Amino acid sequence: MDEIITSLGVGPATYLYFAVASLGPVSQVVNLMGSQFISPPVQFTCLDLHQSDVIVTNTSECIVVSAGGESNETRSCKLYQFSHEIHHFTLTEEFELVCSEAYVRELFQMLFTIGCMVGCPVGGLLADKLGRQPTVWYGSALVTFFTTLLVTIPNMTSILVCRFFIGLSTMFIISPVYTIGFEFCPTPLRSAFGVCVALPYAVMLSLFAGLAYACPDWRMLQLAGSFPLALLLLLSNPFLVKESPRWLVTRGRLKEAEASLLRVAKWNKTTYNLPDNLMGVLEGIYAKECEEKPSSTLLSRFKSLVSSPYLRRVTGILVPVWLMQSCLYISIPLSADQFASPYVAMAVLGVAEIPAYTVTAPITARLGRKKFLIGGLLLTCALQILVVVLTVIGYQNYWLNIALSASGYTMICSVFQVNLMFCSELFPTSIRSFGTSLAFFMTSAGFNILPLLKILLPAGLSWLPLTIYAILAGLAAFLILLLPETNNKPLLQTLGSEKNITRPHIQSSRSSDWPA
Repeated sequence: MDEIITSLGVGPATYLYFAVASLGPVSQVVNLMGSQFISPPVQFTCLDLHQSDVIVTNTSECIVVSAGGESNETRSCKLYQFSHEIHHFTLTEEFELVCSEAYVRELFQMLFTIGCMVGCPVGGLLADKLGRQPTVWYGSALVTFFTTLLVTIPNMTSILVCRFFIGLSTMFIISPVYTIGFEFCPTPLRSAFGVCVALPYAVMLSLFAGLAYACPDWRMLQLAGSFPLALLLLLSNPFLVKESPRWLVTRGRLKEAEASLLRVAKWNKTTYNLPDNLMGVLEGIYAKECEEKPSSTLLSRFKSLVSSPYLRRVTGILVPVWLMQSCLYISIPLSADQFASPYVAMAVLGVAEIPAYTVTAPITARLGRKKFLIGGLLLTCALQILVVVLTVIGYQNYWLNIALSASGYTMICSVFQVNLMFCSELFPTSIRSFGTSLAFFMTSAGFNILPLLKILLPAGLSWLPLTIYAILAGLAAFLILLLPETNNKPLLQTLGSEKNITRPHIQSSRSSDWPA
C-alpha cells in the first residue's frame, strides 16, 4: 500500500486530509489549556469582614470570626469580592470556587482528561471497526453538542458532567483524525507530516492567549476557542473526506478502497500514476497481507496489542513512555498562572512550540525517531534539573524562568510529536488507531497528575514535582532505547507483518511496474 499511496502524490485532496488531521488537535486547545483562563486561581477578599457582627482578626480571607454571646465562633466567609486585575469574569468567580470549593477548579480540568481516558479505547475501537472518517465526524458532532450545552447551563454540576463528555467525545476525534491523515501521507513525507501537522496547534495556543485576553466572559471564551471544532465538523463530512483505503483493504472492502484512491488521484491529477489493474493489485495485497479476521471486541483489541513478542515489547514500552512524557508536557502550560501575566506566558509557549513542529521534521528524518527522542528527553531532563537547582537555592529571575520554561517546552513538544509519529509507524494498520488510542489514554492519565499534585502537595514543596519530572524524562529516554527504528520503513499492514519493520524502504514504482 505504501507504493500506491505514494503514487497519489500531493495535491488538493492531500491538503484536505492534512487540514482535517491538523484541526483535530487544534480543536483541543480550548479544553486542554483553557482552564488557565476559564477557571484560574483568582485573588479575592472577604466582604464579611466589613459587617458589624464580624471581629477583624488576622485570619485568612476564607474564615471570619463572628461576635456572639460569651465566646467568639469562626465560620466560613459568605460574600466574596474577586479581583479583575488579571482575569475578567471567570468560572471561578461565577461559582465562587475558592476556599473549601477551590478543588472544583482542579476537578474542572481533570474531568476533561478523565473523559479522554474513557474515550480513548472506545474511540480507537470505533475507528478500527467503523472506519476513521465516520468516527471523526460523529465525534465532532458530539463535542459540538456538549460544548453548546456547557456554555448555556447555569449549574456547576451539569458543567462538570459536560466537561467529562466533551473529553470522552474528543477522543473519538484525536486518534482517528491523525491516523487518517497519516495513512494518506506519501512515504517520503511521513517525517514532515508527522511533525508539521501539529504546527496549527502551536499557532492556536498563542491565538488562544489573545482570545482569553480579549473575551471578558468565560462562556464567550469557550465559544470563541471552539471555532476550529466547527471547521472540523464541516470538513470531515463524508461528502468531502473519504475513508482511508488502507483501512478499507484490511476489511476486504476493495471496491470502496479503489473508489477512494481514484477520487484522491483525480483531485491530485495523478490518475496516470495508478496501475491499470488497480483492483487486481488491491486483491493481491488483501490476499497476501490481510488474511486474518479483524478483532471486533474491546477485549480482543487489547489482546491484539500483546499478540506477538514484537507487539508486547512495543506496547509494554510505549505505555509508560506516554505517561511520563504527558506529565512533562502538561506541567509547563498548566503552571502559566505562576507568571506575572499568564496571557504572555501562554503566548510565549505557543511560539515555543513552532520550532518543535518545523525544524524537528528534517532532523528526525535524518537522525531517525529513536536518536531524536532519546536526545530530546535527555535535554529535557537536564533543563528540569537546572530548574530544580535554581528553585532550591531560591534564585528568581522572571526572564530566565520564561526562557527555561520555553526551552523545556520546545523540547518536550518535539518529543511528544515525534513519538506520536513513531507510535503510528510501530503499530500495523489493522490496530493502528487502537494502538495510538492507547497512547492517548496514557497521555490523558498523565494529564491528571499535575492537578492531583496541586491538590495533594503542600505549596512549599515546589521543587518536588520538578524533581519527579526530571526523573521521568531520564527513564523515558532509557525505555526508547529498547524500541526498533522505523524511519523510512514500510508501514505495517496487519498483525504478524512486523518483520517488515526491518526491511529497507522501497521506492514507489511507475504504473507499468505494478504487480498483477
